[in-house]
Amino acid sequence: IAVTKVTNQEDLAKIALYAKLWNVRLVAVKKLTDQSTLAQVVSKDAMIEVRVAAIHNLTEQAFLAQTALYNECVDLRISAAAKLSDQSVLEQLVSTDKDSLVRRTALKNLTNQSVIAKTAIQDADDSIRVKAVSRLTDEAALSKAALEANDWYIRLVASSDRRTYSSLKP
Repeated sequence: IAVTKVTNQEDLAKIALYAKLWNVRLVAVKKLTDQSTLAQVVSKDAMIEVRVAAIHNLTEQAFLAQTALYNECVDLRISAAAKLSDQSVLEQLVSTDKDSLVRRTALKNLTNQSVIAKTAIQDADDSIRVKAVSRLTDEAALSKAALEANDWYIRLVASSDRRTYSSLKP
């Protein structure tokens, strides 16, 4: 039976978990909706491509949060962070993750303007600081970035919308 023709979720789960060929498991995973099986695949499959595909179909926020925060594989943490909506977990990722790609991905779904402003001021990666300042919409957060950022470009971008260049120093 060609896996592309299988529609039964139980059969797809068996294929996703036990097929010997990784590309067959990948096709099955892409069709799976069972959250428990998808979580098993993320946790146990030997191939990163299959594990990332499983993350794309996961909606269980608690599992995604655990993966984004604690998995050793950066690709899985990035994929999980992209699917997260839990603001407290996103804040933690943006503020503490050691990998800049995970921080950048978490920043995309973050809504807390004060955390975004702090990121614009303090993140070690200049491209993340630029992305963060471009996401600021709150006047107080923009002012904070314009006044407190050590990076002249961040101060310029944060203040340009408000036409307050007095805080800028070369």
